[in-house]
Amino acid sequence: MHKIRKVGILGVGHVGAHCAYSLAIQGIVDELVLVDLKEDRVKSECQDLRDAVMYMPHNVTVNVGTYADLGDCDVLVNSLGDITLVATWVVSTAMAVTPSPKRDFRGAWLSTVWAIDWPSHRDITEEAVKSQKVELRNILTNYEKCNINACYFQVRGMSDAMYDSKYEPWSQYLTGKRGLAPTYDPFQFLIDEAHARGIEVHAWINPYRYATSEENYGRLATDYSNTHPDWLINCGGIHILNPGLPAVREQIVNIVVDILEKYDVDGIVFDDYFYQSGMLDEYDDALYAKYNPDSLERGDWRRRQVNLMVQDVYNAIKARKPWCRFGISPAGVAASSKAIADKYGITPCPSGSDWQYNQIYAEPVQWLVDQSIDYISPQVYWTIGAAADYA
Repeated sequence: MHKIRKVGILGVGHVGAHCAYSLAIQGIVDELVLVDLKEDRVKSECQDLRDAVMYMPHNVTVNVGTYADLGDCDVLVNSLGDITLVATWVVSTAMAVTPSPKRDFRGAWLSTVWAIDWPSHRDITEEAVKSQKVELRNILTNYEKCNINACYFQVRGMSDAMYDSKYEPWSQYLTGKRGLAPTYDPFQFLIDEAHARGIEVHAWINPYRYATSEENYGRLATDYSNTHPDWLINCGGIHILNPGLPAVREQIVNIVVDILEKYDVDGIVFDDYFYQSGMLDEYDDALYAKYNPDSLERGDWRRRQVNLMVQDVYNAIKARKPWCRFGISPAGVAASSKAIADKYGITPCPSGSDWQYNQIYAEPVQWLVDQSIDYISPQVYWTIGAAADYA
């Protein structure tokens, strides 16, 4: 019989406690994590179980946990469901299944902004919808053939939505007109089709970008240009949400939570766009003065604004779906200068520049230090055999 590393028990009323005791006495679990809203009850049950396992021949660890701890469990038992069936499944799994090795994470980007990868038909007609669905199925089938096991589907490219958003309008790159609702939910369709193929879906979000040209500048009554014009910065014709505004940070968190509550996503992922390169001091002078209690230098202050947003998003995800992963895909070079590398105690990157640190104020090494992301997937867009060859 193969042991299961960690089992989480959500709810330790009568049935939950009985299930925990049954698993402990079977000796098929290394660790039990007990989680319950009633703190006194879970502590009492935990102590009772610890007392019981002292007299068992099996070495079982019993701990009180939080919802965040459940994300690290191999099996989650929800006492609101059928505990008998779940417990039976846990036992049969331990007896019959050899633990499988960790899977490689092989993701592919599915770009929707400017309809780069999808869709080729932007309309709400029956014919367009049929074409969109066929295209998505074909893309996912191709992923399956190539052993791709994760899809980064771009759900938000220009402060718009390829999903049913509570906060932002439908994308013009889906229906042909910003704010025009489709006759189906393309994101739910993609999730269903991907999961049927064993492919994870990570909702790909561009956190700050609003518009890159007149053609995609949102002017609906519900767009930020009308509801919150003070949120926007125009940097050389590129419009972004101002990262220094706490209200903007809160809105990004709201958008992520909205996705989590509506869709069975496996992850949330950001790309490599943060501040816009070429930001002048005058764009955020007032905010820099108002929200800088530690008197940070401008660059450090801007990096902190991004880092705060990343941490807030991570916390929001783990509070709601601790098993859902949060990743960022920054530029492929970081800490190429010794001064910046020394800040983190790492070896400098052998080539490239620190433009993302100094110009768009992204600090990927700090996210790793802070553990505010679950994974990082740097964008390594250069020729194999080049100086910065990570192939």
